[in-house]
Amino acid sequence: MGINCLRKFLINDLNLRIKINSRNYTTKDIYLNSNWFKEWLVGFTDGDGTFTIDRQNNGTKWNLIFKISQKSNNAQILHFIKKRLGFGNITQSADQNWSFRIRDRKILSQIIFPIFDEFPLVTVKYYDYCLVKKAWQILEDTSLDSNTRNKLKQELFELLKDGPSLDYLSSVWDIPNYLLSKHWITGFWEAEGSFYIVEKEKGKRLCHGFGITQKCDELILIQLSEIFGSVSKVKFNKKGFFALDSTNHQINLNIANFFYDGKINYFVGIKSQQFTIWRRTLKFRGNYNKLIRVRYLLRNYLN
Repeated sequence: MGINCLRKFLINDLNLRIKINSRNYTTKDIYLNSNWFKEWLVGFTDGDGTFTIDRQNNGTKWNLIFKISQKSNNAQILHFIKKRLGFGNITQSADQNWSFRIRDRKILSQIIFPIFDEFPLVTVKYYDYCLVKKAWQILEDTSLDSNTRNKLKQELFELLKDGPSLDYLSSVWDIPNYLLSKHWITGFWEAEGSFYIVEKEKGKRLCHGFGITQKCDELILIQLSEIFGSVSKVKFNKKGFFALDSTNHQINLNIANFFYDGKINYFVGIKSQQFTIWRRTLKFRGNYNKLIRVRYLLRNYLN
């Protein structure tokens, strides 16, 4: 049986009846709400986006870049972002990944900066954002003479190159009792989170699970653990990452209800399909034969 036929068989056999249509993102009516989209975009950028300075001509020419990259199986999410923003370019790299970019300083100032000022980045990427915005101010300040401008540019670039300190936190954490919004969490999880099925007893027991890791920003995972009601603690693993993972069934149900309200699946890209398969098969808990097929779908169809 060919691999495409096998996938179709597995879906029908599990009664999932999932409409797999990677081009159907614009039907997400909730993201027509401006603030929903903005906060989702900030969360997604906190996961998979960057603000950078590209220096050319021996450092004399600067390009300021807002960029989001995705694997080819999720490239359509970049078209969703471009359509909602109304600007940007999408290109494919030599490794077959896709990137969405905005480098026009006018568009950055009129479209991008207002979003990220209203809803600041939550991760250490806020550091880069602040420096890129400062670079824009330097480049746009016509009152500066060339020597002053070059000195400020060099000082700024050194800060960007050195990166934030180990204890650096986004300014949002200065807000008393700051809470991550559902829109931000959805965007962040869309980029960084995972849904999976793991074997607990070889040949006997499979469990649904979820996971998310971060190099920094432990506070995010701690708050996600509280929001999802997780009994699992955030751990610092051997690879040097903070990690939140769990296979607890009640927590799985909590997460299913967080990202799906009975009518709307809040994810936009391929994570929407992965989550749908994962959520709909929670009812197969304890059924090893069915869950091993579901695990195949999650590993080989969507990843």
